[in-house]
Amino acid sequence: MSRIYVKSNNIFFQEIGDEGILLDLNSSKYFRLNYTGSEIWKALDQLTELSQLVEFSRKNFHISYDQALAEISVFINALVSSGFIRETE
Repeated sequence: MSRIYVKSNNIFFQEIGDEGILLDLNSSKYFRLNYTGSEIWKALDQLTELSQLVEFSRKNFHISYDQALAEISVFINALVSSGFIRETE
């Protein structure tokens, strides 16, 4: 079964130049995103499976599948552990 990720409720996103800021309105935790992270965050509105996010990253940032999988996995795990997204089935 594919891993599916959805944005948590009450998360505010603001782009500032090439970067972005996530703010959890319930806990006041924030997460700073670089350009790549901001683009992936926006992609999460339509792409929810890990495999889709890897393919998005591979195509848009011109990196290998292995590099995309490694980097997306780290990024997604950080967002899950911080509560900004959650994994569903």
